[in-house]
Amino acid sequence: MSTDNQYTFPIEYMLEAVQNSLPKMVSIDLFSGIDKGLQNEIKLIDKDGNLTDTARVSPMGQVYLSVSFCQFLLIMCHVGLYVHDSIAVRNEIEHMTKQELEQFHRELEVDCDETRYLKALSDYKSTLTYCSRLIDIAKPLLLHRTITQQEFDSLVNNIDYKSQLSAKANSLCVFGIVFLLLHEASHIILDQDLYDNGTIEEELEADHNAFWAMYSDLTDKERYTAMVGCLCALTSLLFINPNLEPDGIHPREDIRLFTFYDLLKDERTAYTEIIVILLAAWATVSEKEDFPVLDNSYEETLNRQRAYLKELGDKNESEHK
Repeated sequence: MSTDNQYTFPIEYMLEAVQNSLPKMVSIDLFSGIDKGLQNEIKLIDKDGNLTDTARVSPMGQVYLSVSFCQFLLIMCHVGLYVHDSIAVRNEIEHMTKQELEQFHRELEVDCDETRYLKALSDYKSTLTYCSRLIDIAKPLLLHRTITQQEFDSLVNNIDYKSQLSAKANSLCVFGIVFLLLHEASHIILDQDLYDNGTIEEELEADHNAFWAMYSDLTDKERYTAMVGCLCALTSLLFINPNLEPDGIHPREDIRLFTFYDLLKDERTAYTEIIVILLAAWATVSEKEDFPVLDNSYEETLNRQRAYLKELGDKNESEHK
């Protein structure tokens, strides 16, 4: 990947892991894409935080990747995982017996990465406060302007990208970026006309090609991490187009997300849980005050969130006809 940024975003230190992960998706046949004109080098755009796109491929086969969006995605992966794991720890504590709880607190007295991780997660209110701050830090990355030095410093200094919990979130983000890149490469691999504006059908084909390559070529824990990363990337797209305005080329963001969620939802409850949490963050950023947040079960909440998004998208589509 090539860049000469004004800023060096923390996400850039993870891009080598992205490039190392791409060859694992053998069924997408990147070598065939290169034979068809796909450029081997990926160029970074939005180097100053001025968001223009997520990723794109030119008719000459050059893939461009937004470092600004990738940095935003990284923070959203942190938010989703932090809140998800904190809720899980809180629920576990609530069901402990008095003896189990005493044993749990004794174990936390041992100072190591694992106990520091559990201590942070067990304080649910502090987790929410921290994640709210992360969302505030991420917001400037969505704006179509250069971020300030102060905003950049917040990205660098107020997030621990090397903690045990962050390492898990970083892995999600790596596969989210892999999905975006495989989507763009798929436009060439599928022999789509890059000189044309493209169609919704072609975009969906590229989505499916990227998704199934990751699903088929990875196994066990790595595949689970990749699938959560894909869902995080697809959910993060809603932040860029919060009113689900149609452009006639790309599928609606909620449709893209739930197309793949429906394929995965029965495998692990975590897929449902992460989306519920990230959509709640989306509602906060987008100021959707009537948006459903976690109440009763994750599944019931997501059904209501999904219905809200469908109504919002359908309304905007009808107004643009």
